[in-house]
Amino acid sequence: MFRPPVLTRTRVRLAYAIAVAVDVSQWLLGPVGWAFADEILDVVAALLISWAIGFHPLLLPAFVSARRIER
Repeated sequence: MFRPPVLTRTRVRLAYAIAVAVDVSQWLLGPVGWAFADEILDVVAALLISWAIGFHPLLLPAFVSARRIER
C-alpha cells in the first residue's frame, strides 16, 4: 500500500503537468476570490502528484511554504 511506484519519465512528466495545470488554474482564478478554491486545488494536486510519483515527506514543506507565500 505504501510502496512507492517505479519512477518513469512518464510519471515524472505527469507530475509536472499536474503542477503546471494547477498553477495556471490558480492564476486564472486569481482575483475572483472563490472561497477555498486555491486550497482545494492544492489538495487535489498533492493527491494526484503523490499518486503519480509516490508520497515523500519532503513534499510537505513545499505545500506549507506555498500557503504562507500566498497570504
